[in-house]
Parts: sequence; C-alpha cells; structure tokens
Amino acid sequence: MSRKWLFRGAAVAAAPLIALVVVELGARILAAPAEAEIAFNAPMNAPSGMYVNDHTVGYVPTPNFSAVSSSPGYSVRIEVNSLSLRGPEVGEKQGERWLVGGDSFTFAAQVDQDDSFVGLLNGEREFLNAGADGYGTWQALGRYEALDQELDLDGLLVVFFTGNDFADNDRFRIQLSQAKQREHGALMPEVGTPPFTQFLSRYSFVYAHWTVAQRTQELKVGNNPELDRWRKELKVFTPAGKNELTRLMQGTHKAFEALKRATSRRGDGLLVAVAPPGFAVDPRRAEAAFGLVDMDPTDTAPRLPTDTVLEALERQGIASCDLHAPLVESLERGEEPYFDFDGHWTPEGHQVVAEALQACLP
Repeated sequence: MSRKWLFRGAAVAAAPLIALVVVELGARILAAPAEAEIAFNAPMNAPSGMYVNDHTVGYVPTPNFSAVSSSPGYSVRIEVNSLSLRGPEVGEKQGERWLVGGDSFTFAAQVDQDDSFVGLLNGEREFLNAGADGYGTWQALGRYEALDQELDLDGLLVVFFTGNDFADNDRFRIQLSQAKQREHGALMPEVGTPPFTQFLSRYSFVYAHWTVAQRTQELKVGNNPELDRWRKELKVFTPAGKNELTRLMQGTHKAFEALKRATSRRGDGLLVAVAPPGFAVDPRRAEAAFGLVDMDPTDTAPRLPTDTVLEALERQGIASCDLHAPLVESLERGEEPYFDFDGHWTPEGHQVVAEALQACLP
C-alpha cells in the first residue's frame, strides 16, 4: 500500500515538470511571431566576457576567448584567437589573404565558424573574421590598419549592415571617446541579468515567445525609449526617411573614403558588401516591424538604404556587392535565410551570402 502511494506521489510531483516539457516542445514547433526579429533581445544572450575595451576601435573580441553561444534556434562554440579574430590561430600565409570586417552578421555567433560566410569563402583565398557585435565601418577600418602589416593582408572585405551601420558610423567618435575613459583591455561591462532569466532567454522557446509578447505590449503602452530608437532605424526604409538617410550618409561617406585611402596606400583590394535586415527582405516581417512602432507598413522602400549605399560606393570608385537581391531570392525559393528570434543569418543565409560574395570578389 505504501509503495502504491509512493508512486502516486511521484506522479503528482512529476506532473508539472512533464507539463512544462510538453509546453516547451510545443513552443519549439510553434512559428515565431513575425515581430520577433526586433522584439526579442538576442544580444542579451551573448556569452559573458566576450569583449574587452580597446582604445583604437572601442572594443574587440577577448583574445583567446572560448565559450558556447546559445539562443533559441542555435547553440554553437565560439573560439577567438590571440589577435581577437574569430577562429583558430592564424598560420603561415599560403596564398592571398583577406580580412573581413563588419558587425554581428560578420562575427556570426549564431553559426559554427565553418558554416559562416567567412568560413565558407575560405579556399583559394584565406579569409579572417575581424567582425564584432555592434561594429560599424570605422571599426572595420581600425582592425584592418592594426593587422595589415602583421598578417600581410592582400585585401579587405567589409559587410555594411543597413539596419544600423549608418547610426554606428555617426556615433563612432563618441563611442571611442568613452572607451578611452576606461582601462584598455578591461572586460566590457555587461547588463546585470539574473542567471535564471539569462538561462531561460538562452534555452527556452516558451520564454522567447513570452518575451516577444511582453515587449510588444511595452512598445504599445506609454513612452517607451526603445520606440523612438526603432522608429529612427526603420524610418530610413521609407520614402519619408530619405532626408534622414542623406544626413546619416555623410558620416558613412567619410568612412568609405578612409577605407579607400587606406587600402589604396597599401596596395590591397577592397570590397564592400551591403547587407539588409530581415524585415527589408521579408514582407511579413516588414508588416510586423513597422506596425509594432505605429508606422504604416504599406509605405516602405525596403531597398532604399541598400541602393543609396551602392550608389555612393559606385561614385567613390569602390567595388561593391549587393546581398539584398540574393537574400530575397533565397526567401522566394522557400528557404529561411534569417533566424526567427535572433534575426541574424541561418546557415542557409550564410551559404547564400558566401555564394554572392564569391561572385563579387575580384
């Protein structure tokens, strides 16, 4: 009799856990809301200690860093070498060697190094990943200038992300000034997220869905500071944002000019690839993103930032690569080039980008 009640007690105790597992499995099957790309705060899931302060570019990946990067949709090992480049230590030069600069789309913490576009490009040429979350064009230039002589580089490939690189270039000097007030090489300060909350954010799809719903509600109620930020970033993807885009391009023009001077002076190649966010490629995401911040989703110009940058590069005599078109074609083929919650490229997206870049490289 006691054994029977023991089994019943164990079943009652296990029932909530089983229910949670069932709900979690269901959440993994359930499609992510279209607004998840901007409503889910994926950067919060970056491994602790991944960046250190730097007086040249603001911050760099922590030398000799190793950790697992996890978020709903992926869990991958991140390795950073002694030069703050993602990947193994750089070996003896065998052929043409290019540095790849850019933001989180280049660093690609969402996929294995070999599955990233940088890894996929390696073959006849060697490509080294100098990307970092939040980098703009000025940081790509700074990393190139710091590593060119030591690595005997032959070219620089920069991925320009139209989602926020305009603003990143615009505020780089302020960011660098702030970095110089902190100790060089010190770990970058992180948001103090409680460990249990961080665990749920990294591994639970239920929590991911709940986070999107909560942040969606917060954006619709009260004077949320994030609302203005998102409106400004989305505005350049509308006809009404053309003047703002022209203003922001002033800083980016200067950055492109500096890229051209530096690579020309050293006799190296230069290619700038223009990459769009998911909402500029996927109409479903666009409708959700613009609607989320009370902007008319029918009054958009998804290619406006891409075309503006490509035209500027052409005028400045800089080789360019349009990643917008192949990513749209990938989506139309039924592929998923962007992660749902994270918003960065999936392995499929990196494959598309690598093929496009291979065709653009001189």
